[in-house]
Amino acid sequence: CYEMIEIFYEANLALDNTEEVEGYVLDAVDFTFYTLVGSTLDWEYTLPTTGNEADINDQFASYMILEFTDNVDLSTNSIFNYAYLLFNIDNSELMTDPNYFAIPPTSEQRAYNITCHVYGKDSENWQSLIENEWLPQDRANYCEIEYSDIVYTWDVLLENYIKN
Repeated sequence: CYEMIEIFYEANLALDNTEEVEGYVLDAVDFTFYTLVGSTLDWEYTLPTTGNEADINDQFASYMILEFTDNVDLSTNSIFNYAYLLFNIDNSELMTDPNYFAIPPTSEQRAYNITCHVYGKDSENWQSLIENEWLPQDRANYCEIEYSDIVYTWDVLLENYIKN
């Protein structure tokens, strides 16, 4: 944990050399804490979810901070400060590309996700997706779990509506 705090501190210093850096670091630690709580709840209770784990955990952290903090300015600033850090640590080009702010995700993001679903369904038969660079290996490492989560979620969500 101390290493993570140090990374947040160094990254924030590089972004904004002000007296407020310690507050930005605490915001990052706060948000990260809630993503870990969300992950733990999901894991321990096998909650049905749709979407990738990072998105779900980020959604949980936002929910906890926004819904259960009395000070609206404090809660929104906390989330904005964390988002600012994420945008700038490794992805500075994202700040100038309006496609990354789009809802729904960009076509490229959707293509990678859909490709991941196919790979996750049957990774043995779809190794060519990695070999032909349709799917980066780093992304492929999580596709089977992601697809399994998707199947489980929809099975649970739809079980009362599907007749055998």
